[in-house]
Amino acid sequence: MWDLVVSQMASTGLLRPLSGPALEVACETFAQWREAVRMRRERGLTAIGSQGVGVGPWVRVEQQAGKDFKAWAAEYGITPAAERKLAVETSADDSNPYA
Repeated sequence: MWDLVVSQMASTGLLRPLSGPALEVACETFAQWREAVRMRRERGLTAIGSQGVGVGPWVRVEQQAGKDFKAWAAEYGITPAAERKLAVETSADDSNPYA
């Protein structure tokens, strides 16, 4: 998957030498999301805690990591909607001599 992400970033001109740390954070965030999904599938949505049955902590990790990764992906044009927006902004800039 990461080969595809890096290739996509390179093709849109978003891959720079300083992109490494941000890409590393995205990889870690995706790994957290994947692990939380695995745990939810294995253990279910709920867990028994000191106050009884509640939402399993892995569910919250899955939700937050999913949001974090989506934000990162949108920032770098990895989602289809972000890619379209980036293409529109790029074409508008190319045709605008004042941009």
